Amino acid sequence: MATRSRTGNNTSGCESTNNTERLITKVCATFTSQLEEKFDVEFEKINDRHSEMSRALGTLRSDCTGNTKKIQNLEPRVDHLEQLQKRRSVRILGLTESENENPVETLIDFLDQYLNVSCEIRDVNAVFRVKGTERNSGPRVLLLIFTRLLLKQSVMSANKAMFKGSNILVYEDLTKEVYQLLRLTKKKYGPRNVWSSSGKVFVKSGDTKKCISSRDDIM
Repeated sequence: MATRSRTGNNTSGCESTNNTERLITKVCATFTSQLEEKFDVEFEKINDRHSEMSRALGTLRSDCTGNTKKIQNLEPRVDHLEQLQKRRSVRILGLTESENENPVETLIDFLDQYLNVSCEIRDVNAVFRVKGTERNSGPRVLLLIFTRLLLKQSVMSANKAMFKGSNILVYEDLTKEVYQLLRLTKKKYGPRNVWSSSGKVFVKSGDTKKCISSRDDIM
């Protein structure tokens, strides 16, 4: 009987193993190449998308900056228009508030008794109590709107010596921005040297009078 050579078997087995390894290497290389190609394609898509988003974000930022500037330019105009709506309005702080009071009668009596200003019901467009920011307790602010600007000016220019030393204050109805400007100006120059007139803030320094138009004017 013929006997196979062990050497031949080993050689054949080694060649088979080498062929298998080469096949696996080739398959892996092909798969890796295909995977790299797909990755490159997807990466390009992601990169393109990122560039688009970056451009869109840049446009959005530019638009936001432009809108912010527009808003900043509009704010003074809006505040001016709001102040014009308040040009016939006056606030009275510290005026005793009674239960079931008639605000119109309270106002008319106050103007006649303390300011010597004659006022009738027809001269008042509206009058009511509001919760002011000036005080946390005590009577609510009496807000009144005259039908005539001249009457409002008479009230603001009237001699207020009758209630000097009391808690009563009579002042213009101001927008939030103008009111804050008034407070800041008083804080720097002192309340006796600062006042408002026709919705504008003024300060007296020595013999000069200056209009404070913005917070930059206080510096």
